[in-house]
Amino acid sequence: RRRLDHKAVGRAAELVASARQVYVVGLRSGYGLAWLLYFSLRLVRGDARLLTPGVADVPEQLEGVGRGDVVIGLTFERYTRATVELFRACLAKGATGIAITDKPTSPLADGATVVLDAQTRLSSFVDSFVAPTAVINVLLTLVAARRRRRALRALADREADWQRHRTYL
Repeated sequence: RRRLDHKAVGRAAELVASARQVYVVGLRSGYGLAWLLYFSLRLVRGDARLLTPGVADVPEQLEGVGRGDVVIGLTFERYTRATVELFRACLAKGATGIAITDKPTSPLADGATVVLDAQTRLSSFVDSFVAPTAVINVLLTLVAARRRRRALRALADREADWQRHRTYL
């Protein structure tokens, strides 16, 4: 049984809170988690980008990635090649990497500044994404706390947009 490394998640939150831009990449089984993180970062930061090969051209999606940016990658054993490659492409352009993955030997951990360990294996034929979801929730809470005023403003703006567009009943 592994526990969340409080220093690592605190460091990750600081990096995300102070980043110029945050990019999120996670494909296949990690896509739902990547989308959750991306959507939630937009709520507390007002911005984030989800890298999605196949929807748009990868070179254009990577335009502007550089120093001061953070890329958060999510992949778990069997490790999606395209996720690792996009993550590494962002690192090569100067972004700081945060890996949310299942073990320190994950290919995503290679080159990452911070690795957040989140187990997915059960003694079953299906994986559980409860632990990675919990890690994402902790990270988002810490980012919002570090960006308190800006996060509250971003949330208020989003709420006004939802009301204006009658998003919810």
